Amino acid sequence: MAYSIKAFEEFLPVKVLCEDGGSFGDDGPYMIAYEPHGVLPQGMCTFCHVEKPAGMKIPKNLDGAAILVSDGIFYIPLLRHLFWWLGCRPVSRSSMECLLDGGSSVALCPGGVHECLLMEHGVESVYLKRRRGFIQLAMQKGAAIVPCFGIGQSDLYKYWRPLYDPPTRSFARHMFTRLSRSLGFAPMLAWGQYGTPVPYRNQLTIVIGRPIKMPRIPDIQIDDARVEEMLDAFINKLRHVHRFGLNSLGIPHEKPLIIY
Repeated sequence: MAYSIKAFEEFLPVKVLCEDGGSFGDDGPYMIAYEPHGVLPQGMCTFCHVEKPAGMKIPKNLDGAAILVSDGIFYIPLLRHLFWWLGCRPVSRSSMECLLDGGSSVALCPGGVHECLLMEHGVESVYLKRRRGFIQLAMQKGAAIVPCFGIGQSDLYKYWRPLYDPPTRSFARHMFTRLSRSLGFAPMLAWGQYGTPVPYRNQLTIVIGRPIKMPRIPDIQIDDARVEEMLDAFINKLRHVHRFGLNSLGIPHEKPLIIY
């Protein structure tokens, strides 16, 4: 695992930008909410527990987080062993509860596979407005949510979604959407460097925002209004993190961030 992650970091220029490193205490665990998903959210691997390149500073309690991926991956022979070996775990509720109860921080992409269906060239597409489950679990466990945005994540691959690109009949798109949700991933053609699965060597900057403290509330006492309030707070914070990253890097706001 260490060799794989180190080789990836040497190949792909990755930079970590932390809004306020001093805002992370020893009162974890944390729930790292990484966006956007893109074709494959490799940026989450930054939080794996491996030796980091010189100059890459990650808050102590975020380093070594469990990387949560689609359950569907673990139904595929060989691939499931590879992902487990790489430190990935299923993104199921039971798995997350077990990890958080054990004091381990977790990293996930709340938008999930649905974002693969919303991707557009020249736009940062994020699906969050109906994602309440991770907020509920964070409140139940009292785990602070850390908003993270990968600037350059959506530029690592080119892609083509059969029956979806270019726009086809709504029935075909509907069937593709249902298939993607059933599988837990979008069956698309994606390619990077020289037409291979290796991503393009574009700059990837992981912007880490200040953690959003979550009150610890028993599951039976969590009401929908409070969940919506905290979800809105997270969405607003993610917008801020995105702007903070672009301004800090001096990058023009050419790709609008659209949150569905």
